[in-house]
Amino acid sequence: MLHPKVKENGKKLDLPPPNNLLPTEFTILPKNKDHSTKPVFAQQWDNAELWFLKDDRFERPKGIIGVKIYTSDINFGTTPNARVFAEVWKAMFDEYFREFKYMADCAELSLTTTLAVDNL
Repeated sequence: MLHPKVKENGKKLDLPPPNNLLPTEFTILPKNKDHSTKPVFAQQWDNAELWFLKDDRFERPKGIIGVKIYTSDINFGTTPNARVFAEVWKAMFDEYFREFKYMADCAELSLTTTLAVDNL
């Protein structure tokens, strides 16, 4: 009979942290023709706007958030080196958010990163 030996490395096997992206409220708001025919402006910040459009057709809560990151250190598409640097920048961004993307995937959410002509 084998008795495997495992070196103690100071790390403990534990449960993952709680997923705060899972929904806790499942109430669907009543139908409202004013909010389901065209987007309604909700709030504005210095560099962002929030619009609301209620889905009365499928009655499923959902949200879409679009974010553009403008940075001058990549020089988007100006040279082949800049394109490679932009791809590395995108890969680093994706790696930084890897664990967050996993938690989002468990909650049926998605996060995609795309390189555009002048932004990420």
